[in-house]
Amino acid sequence: MSDFRTAREFPSVDVLDFNERKLVRRFTLPEGFAIHGTWVDDDYYVYGYRKATGELWRVKTDGSELGTPVKVDLPYLAPELRAARRRNSCRRRPALGV
Repeated sequence: MSDFRTAREFPSVDVLDFNERKLVRRFTLPEGFAIHGTWVDDDYYVYGYRKATGELWRVKTDGSELGTPVKVDLPYLAPELRAARRRNSCRRRPALGV
């Protein structure tokens, strides 16, 4: 499975058959979300978020169905995270001793 998006399409989850080298199924996701996907054991999960709103989908193991999204509301920390990332990137990293 891959989570793929082009400039002209909504984000989607593609189910691929590598033996046949073809696209088996495409699940379209809501527009406007930043999308991330990952395997957890034998299950594939897709997480989409924008500001403080998030949704989590589970793709059935056989790739036949995209589950009903679970709402996951997180505090919107993007400005704080960007500031922390800038501060951390400016610090000198100590050399590793061998």
